[in-house]
Formats: sequence, C-alpha cells, structure tokens
Amino acid sequence: TVSDGVAEASAPRPLKRPRSQCLALRTYEPPHLKQRKAEEARWEEVKEAWHRKLLEEDANGRQVRRSLGPSMRTLARQWAPKLETPGACCLNPLQADEGVAVADDGVTAECQTDVGADARCMAVCAGPGIKGLPVIAGGRYQFEVELLRDGAIVVGWSAATSLPSSFDRHGFGYSSAGVCLGGEGGPNGAKAYGRPFGRAGDVVGALLAWTATGGVASAPCMSFMLNGKELGAAFDLSQPGGSACSGCPPLQPHLFQGHGPPFLVRLRGAGDTLPLRFPAAGYWPLGTSSGAHFCPFSRAVERAVDFRAAAALDCEQLQAFHVPDCHVLEVSCSRRGRGRGVCITPGPAAEDALPAELRGIQVADVVRLLIRLLGADLREAKEVLAVRRTGPATLLAAFRFQAHASRCLEVLRPARPGATQAQTLPQGEDLGRIAFSARAVAEASEHSRRCLSEWRGEEFRVRGTTVARRLIHASLEKQMPLSHLAQESIAGKTRRRNGPLSNTDSDAVDGARPVGDQSCSRPQKNSAIKGKQVEGLGIWN
Repeated sequence: TVSDGVAEASAPRPLKRPRSQCLALRTYEPPHLKQRKAEEARWEEVKEAWHRKLLEEDANGRQVRRSLGPSMRTLARQWAPKLETPGACCLNPLQADEGVAVADDGVTAECQTDVGADARCMAVCAGPGIKGLPVIAGGRYQFEVELLRDGAIVVGWSAATSLPSSFDRHGFGYSSAGVCLGGEGGPNGAKAYGRPFGRAGDVVGALLAWTATGGVASAPCMSFMLNGKELGAAFDLSQPGGSACSGCPPLQPHLFQGHGPPFLVRLRGAGDTLPLRFPAAGYWPLGTSSGAHFCPFSRAVERAVDFRAAAALDCEQLQAFHVPDCHVLEVSCSRRGRGRGVCITPGPAAEDALPAELRGIQVADVVRLLIRLLGADLREAKEVLAVRRTGPATLLAAFRFQAHASRCLEVLRPARPGATQAQTLPQGEDLGRIAFSARAVAEASEHSRRCLSEWRGEEFRVRGTTVARRLIHASLEKQMPLSHLAQESIAGKTRRRNGPLSNTDSDAVDGARPVGDQSCSRPQKNSAIKGKQVEGLGIWN
C-alpha cells in the first residue's frame, strides 16, 4: 500500500491450508462381483428398453407383421418321426434358409436368391442353403446332387448345429468353383480340389466313410465325385491307431448357394425312384442307411454341442474342473465282489480303515482305467480327462467330452442287486482284486460335491443357451433354427432330470438371468402334448 507517499510493505496473508478431504472407507469388492453387478445393470437396461417398446406398440397400435407361418416348434413336432427315427431320406425344409424352396417330392430344391457372379471371391460362401436327412454316425454312404440348370453350389456334409448358410469347422463341402470349404479352415479356408462345375446335367457325388477309433469316438473321411470320376479324399479326419481326441459329430447332407446363378438341383440316392447315377464301390446309397448308423437329430445336436464345447476347452480349465456337471463323475473303489464302492468319512484315520488292497490305489491307477475304457493313448490323458482325489477311496474325474463321461458311467455304474459286474470292464494285473464304480455328480457324496465347488471357485459359471437367440430372431422376424430349438429342449429336459442342484445347463445371459425369466416377454401358451409319447420324440413336445 501507499501511505503519505511512502510505500509500505503489505503484511503477508496467512496461507490457507486446504481442508483435508476425508477419504471414505470402502469395503473391498472382488472384481468378479463388480462384473456381475455391471452385467445385472445392463440386463435391467435391456428389460426396460423392451418394456418401453412393448408399451409404445400397445399405445400406437401393433403393426401388422408378416406371417411367418407355423412356428418351428410346431413343424418340429410334425417332422419328429423323420428327425428321430430312421427311414427318411430327403431334403429338410426345417433346415432351409429363406430363399430356398423345396418341392413336394422332398428331393428337389431351388434357390430363389441370386448372389451374383461378380463376388469378391468365388470360394467364399455367401448365399442361402438347405440340409438333408438322415443324420449319419457310421458306415459308408453316398448321395448325389444333379444340377437341373446352370448354377453355383456347394455340396457336402455338416453337423446338425451347423447353419445352412455356411460351412464352419464341422462342415465339409465341394464348391462349384473347384475348391473345398470348411473343416479346420472354416468358410474362408478354401483349398484347391477337383475341377469346377456348374453346368446343367452335372452330377456331384458326396461320399462319407466312418472309421471307428475306439471308445465312443469315430472319425470320417469325406471324398467327392464329379460325373462319375472320383476326386480323392477331400477331408480325412481318421487317425491310425485311434485317439480319444479325434472324431467328429454325426453328419448330414448340406447344400449351399455359391457365388453365381441360383441353383436348381435334385437329390439322388434317396430311394428307388431316383437311384445313384454313378455308384461308388464300397458305398451304399444314403436312402438305404441302417438303423445302426442312423443318429436321431436331437442326439446329433447334443453330440455336436459336445464337440464345440470341447474345442473351446483348454487343459488348464479341464484340470480345474471348469466343465459342466454332466462331464464329471465320482469314482469309488472297493474289493471285488462288492456291489458298491467303499464309503468312508474322510479323516485322519480314514486311510487305516481301508482294506489292505485299497491303500495303494493312486490317481494314476484310475487314470489308466478310464483311458483304457475310452480306447485312448495314455500319453493323451491330460488332454481328455482330469482326476483328483476327494477321499481315501473316492475320486472325481472330469472329461473333456460328455460322451466320454457317459461311456464310463455306462460301464462303471454300480450293479443292481443280484446283477453281475459288467464284463467290458478292463482289468490290469495290479487292479485285479479291486472293483471300481462311478456315479454322476447329482448322486455323488456331499463331501465330493463340496470339493468340486472349492476346486472350481466362485468365479466359475457354466455357459448355456441364452434368451439372446430368441430376442435376436424376434427382432429380425425370423424363425428359430431347428438346432437352436433342439438345444433349448435338451437343456430343459436335462435340467428337469437332474434337479436344481445341477448346473449342467446354466441358461444364463452373461451370468445375469436364466432363460426361465419371462419378465420381459409376453406369456405363451403351454403347447405340451398330453398322452403317451413315442420314445425319443418327447424332445420336441
């Protein structure tokens, strides 16, 4: 300041110390709980949006939507005898994309969509398709596709879960561009094979030969013919010696529109009226497939889902028992001659209470037993199963494939009173006086189920079918694919059979809500058919 012409130094102002902000103490929240809360919040947003959409439609008057015809579930009930019992050989309109029409004879199909001949790559799949019946799981069979006009098409085989519109990992096709599609390379993994075709009158033969590899696994070899000339093996999944990791789900005929003029084709080999024009030596027409090689469609979907889940499972997840309950068995050991395994409460003195023959049982002994049952190589044990002890005489075994668990359960299931032990049980010199039995997790002891929960941890959740499929197809005004409907039906049937304690099919949407939550959808009538049902056909009711 300036006072009387004299500058006076202003006194320094005291510095204000900022008020200390009190840090609120927060309770630690694990990351998986945060993620689950976020997923639940997203789910609530989806439900609110769906409710708003329904209210707007009710307020403005529902728009008249185009008729989709009978629902897929109704059509599946009508086709259940052809899907689940042998005898039918035809094109399946329930597995046809929009734009593919099937004639009344069931063997003629026409694509009514032109994808254009100026596509980016002639080898890449781009159009609608259709699949055929039956689904084959063994034997050597052949069918032919006769072109009734010039067109572009892909002919081959695929699993029941493969959509008609593509050849994925479990689809194997021969394209009119002269290349093979599908297999390990997927729809974009084209490789040169054979000559191009696509003229009216061309006849393409698809050959399938199954080779047993031991246990429940089997591997096919697929080859093709063009106008009677064999082109050699296109996809050979068989391995000498047999491996439990090899194999393929049951396959069915698959036709697909390629880049070019729409196809008009006829299926040959389905019956006496249209026999094979160029039969291959050692192969039977597809229409004469036997019941031993036939696979019901619901079973084919179950096997295909099993293979897809196994392909996404790594060794660490398998060893940590991060598999559904239907992949896990409790194995018990007892002295030979007793019907059931020994049940001893775990404790310090439990080992001393065991008979002398059982004290030396090791995890490796059980691994060797299960590997022999599967017909696999012991060197592949870590790839196909995991075994951990839960008590002195009990162990838990996790299998990569559900079919492997079912096979072992069938052989090792405890004998009924008065019944003899299964004769197929392999016996080694060191296990001659010991009997093994197995049971599903739902029937396992409480201690074994508690051990299983501890090994899996709190973050483990089984992924299953979701309502996202229904929401997507409803928004697109499209029918549910037949394979998706079969998966939901199988999941519900398994859930009812195993009870609420099993997490075999946890139908959660990203771990948020089960399929049974109908809070965001309109009620539907119960369409169950009353009365006695044919065995094997109840999956569609």
